[in-house]
Amino acid sequence: MFKFADDTKLLRQVRDIADTVGMQEDLDRLVECSDKWQMQFNVSKCKVMHMGKKNPRHTYYMSSNGLRSVEMEKD
Repeated sequence: MFKFADDTKLLRQVRDIADTVGMQEDLDRLVECSDKWQMQFNVSKCKVMHMGKKNPRHTYYMSSNGLRSVEMEKD
């Protein structure tokens, strides 16, 4: 996880279904922590970028909301 000001980036290598489960668990822990500290994410601004040919391109969720998949993002 990388943080800069109010931006958060969560990275994980995803090659199979077990990795997608791990990524979703990481997202769930991130939401749980943000709820605890009352610093919620604006989920409508959260996105997922799938990289690599072997990535299963799973749909991830934060607070029961599906994250939008993007091909590129300005950093």
